[in-house]
Amino acid sequence: MIGLELVCLAIVSSYVAFRMWRARSRRERAEIASQLAALAVAGFVGEDTLIRAHGYYAYATGWSVRLDRVPVVIVLVWPIVIHSAWSIARIVERGRGATRIATVAALVVLADASLIEPIAVRAGLWRWTEPGLFGVPLVGVAGWAFFAWAAVNVLERGRVWAVCVLAPLATHAMILGAWWGAFRWTQGEIAAPPATVLAWGVSLALSLRVARARGPGFPRSELFARLPGAAFFFVLLALTGAPRDFAAPDERPYVAPPDLLFTLVAYALAFAPPYLVALAVGSTQGLETTRPSGR
Repeated sequence: MIGLELVCLAIVSSYVAFRMWRARSRRERAEIASQLAALAVAGFVGEDTLIRAHGYYAYATGWSVRLDRVPVVIVLVWPIVIHSAWSIARIVERGRGATRIATVAALVVLADASLIEPIAVRAGLWRWTEPGLFGVPLVGVAGWAFFAWAAVNVLERGRVWAVCVLAPLATHAMILGAWWGAFRWTQGEIAAPPATVLAWGVSLALSLRVARARGPGFPRSELFARLPGAAFFFVLLALTGAPRDFAAPDERPYVAPPDLLFTLVAYALAFAPPYLVALAVGSTQGLETTRPSGR
């Protein structure tokens, strides 16, 4: 597990270095550092309180260093996921309102979580106590998006450190609302083959839309900034021949059935075409929109 953690730290470092390199001034570097630090605190508070409140998932005991129930590496990865999605949302919305930017960022994180969660569960990094798609309940994926929406909404309004309190509180409220309004009534195993077909349908439609989009194209530098993280999970999937057992902190571990590996590979590959198309038609122009900062 230590080797995996070191790779994650290298990915985090590469993203931070990229953002600092792209910053135009010392003040902007300080803003970025504050944003990432605030997101780390908010992510920890949100995760730790959700685990304690609901016990719906838990991290494997192999993680080397923890803050209470959350591995330190996860605390450092959270800001990268959200900050990168925020940058993409700002490019897509190009100066529109905070709520629209936050919504796009949440959709990006939703896509990220839809890829990351099944692979991480199969690799034994964490597990859920209820079934779902590849061992991940729908609320487990939606929770990422809820947090991103709340955090980016606060950051867009320039209230950097308020995100430490407001984002976790909003996430708790949205998860509870979604649970009682929808997810509580849709629990159970989700058939992987139809979900994989749906993922490919969405992927091809999005790829076509990206290819037909007008304008200079998506900045390639922004796409390359996300490449190490995406590549990590595809490599992790390639190294995962069978689901791992957990030394779990409770007695209700749930692991995806072993016969889903081929389907999971097909599902994961569906996330690649939109990225590859965006990279092919991308641009080196318009990079000023990729520098998030509070209003």
